[in-house]
Amino acid sequence: MAYEVTRNDPLQLVDVRYHDCVSIEQRRAAMDETLLILRTYGYRRIAIDYDLARLRDDGVVAMSAFATHIATNAELRECRIAFIGRQGHQFNVTVETLSSARGYGARRFFDRDSALAWLTAQPAAAVLPAPSPRAQPGKSLR
Repeated sequence: MAYEVTRNDPLQLVDVRYHDCVSIEQRRAAMDETLLILRTYGYRRIAIDYDLARLRDDGVVAMSAFATHIATNAELRECRIAFIGRQGHQFNVTVETLSSARGYGARRFFDRDSALAWLTAQPAAAVLPAPSPRAQPGKSLR
C-alpha cells in the first residue's frame, strides 16, 4: 500500500500519509479507513500528507467521481482538513478543484508543523472559511 492511516490521540486527529505512486483507488481506501476512525473516535481533524507521494493520473472521469464522493460525504464536511506537501510539490489539483467546487473544504500547507498548528487551533468541529478565488499555501481551497 502507498499510504498509512493512523490515529493521533493526543491531537485528536486522523493522520493520512501517502508515499510512492498513489492511485484514486488507494485514496478511496485511505478515505474509508479515515471514516472508520472518525466514526469510532469522533475526531474531526484530518492531516493528509502528500510529501512523499506521487499522484497517478487516473483520468478525469475517475478524478471527478472521487471528488464528488469526498465532497458529498457529510462526515468529511464537518472536519478541518489540512493537505501537506513540500514546496513545489504537485498536489492533485484536479481533484482538489473539483471537490472544492462541490463544497469540500480544506487548507494547503507546505510544512507539517504549520498544518498541525492550524488543525489544533480551533475546536475539533470544523468551521469552514469563506470561498477563496485561488488555492494558496495556508489558504482555504473553497
